[in-house]
Amino acid sequence: MVANEEHKLNAERSALHNNQGISLQLRSRIDAAISEFEKALSYDVNNASALSNLGYCLSQRGESEEAVLLHQRALAISPNYTMAYNNLGIAYFNLNNYKQAEAAFRKATELDVTDATGFRNLGMLYQSQGNHTKAIDAYKELLRRDRNSIEGYYNLAVAYNKTGELDQAEQFYQRAVDIDPNHVDALTNLAQIHLRKNKPEHAVQLLQKVITINHDYSLARYNLALAWIALQQLHKAEIELRQVIKNEPQYVPALSNLALIYSECNQIDKAIAMLEKALSLQPKNTVLHYNIGLQYAKQGNVGPARNAFREVIKLEPVNSCRTRMANKQLEAILGTQGDGGTGRSTVNLFY
Repeated sequence: MVANEEHKLNAERSALHNNQGISLQLRSRIDAAISEFEKALSYDVNNASALSNLGYCLSQRGESEEAVLLHQRALAISPNYTMAYNNLGIAYFNLNNYKQAEAAFRKATELDVTDATGFRNLGMLYQSQGNHTKAIDAYKELLRRDRNSIEGYYNLAVAYNKTGELDQAEQFYQRAVDIDPNHVDALTNLAQIHLRKNKPEHAVQLLQKVITINHDYSLARYNLALAWIALQQLHKAEIELRQVIKNEPQYVPALSNLALIYSECNQIDKAIAMLEKALSLQPKNTVLHYNIGLQYAKQGNVGPARNAFREVIKLEPVNSCRTRMANKQLEAILGTQGDGGTGRSTVNLFY
C-alpha cells in the first residue's frame, strides 16, 4: 500500500513538473523548461510526455540526435503517442533526415485522423524541399481539420505563389487576412500579388496599412516604393526607399532602385553613389555592374563604363543575356570613340 501511494505521489509530482515545463517552453524559456522536464523524469522515468517534451526542447537547442533517442523512448512506452511522432519528425528534419521526418509525420496523421499538426509539418517539410505541389496537398488536409488555421491559409498561399498560381495565392492570403486583419506578412504578400497583376493602386492601400501596424517593416516599405514607381510617383518612392535604407543600410535592392529613380531624374552622380554602395556590399552582382556602367556611359565617363561592362562579361556565363547586353554597350562605347564622338552609350536601358 505504501509503495502504491509513493508511486502515485511520484506520478503526480512528475506531471506537475511536466506541466510547468510546458508553460516555460511556451514562453520560450527553453533552459528552464528542460530543467522541469528532467525533474519530471526524476520522479517517473516512464513519463512519455516529459520524454518527448524534453526531446523537443533539445531539438530547439540544436541537440537533435539526443532528441531522437528521447522521442523513441517515449514511443516505446506509448506507441500511439501522436505528438511524439510529430516531435520525432522535427528532430529528424533538423538532422536533414527528410525521409525519416516524412515517415514520422505520416505516422502521426495515421494515428489521429483529426490531427492537423502532422499535415502542417508535412507541408513545411515539402516546402523546404521545393516540392510545392505536395505542400499544397498537405496544407489542404490541414485546413480540412482546422478551418480557422491562419498559418494553414498563409502557407497554402505561399505554396501557390511559388507555383505561379497567383489567383489561388491571392485567395488564401485574403483568407488569412480575413481571420487576422493585422497579419503583416499576409498583407505584404497580398500586395506583392497585386503588383505582379499590375494593380499598384491596390498594393499601395495594403502596404500603407502594414506600415501603420509596423512602421519599420522594411519589406513593406520597399514594396510600397515599387508600387509608387509603377504609378510614376517617384518622389514618394524615393521617400520610402530612403526610409528602408535608414533602417537597413545594407538593403541592396533599395539602394539599386533608389539609383534607378536618380537616373530617371537625371541625377547621375547620386545614382552612381547608390550603386557604388550597393557594389561594396555585393561586389559580384552583375546587375549592379551593368547599371553603374550605364550611368558612367551617360556621363561620357568612358573608362569606368568600359570597366563595369567588362566586369559583367567576366562574371556572367558567355552566352547569357546580360553578357550580350554588356557587349552591345562596349561596342557602342568603342564605336563612338572610333568616330570621334563622346564615348556615350547608345543604349540607356536600366536593366
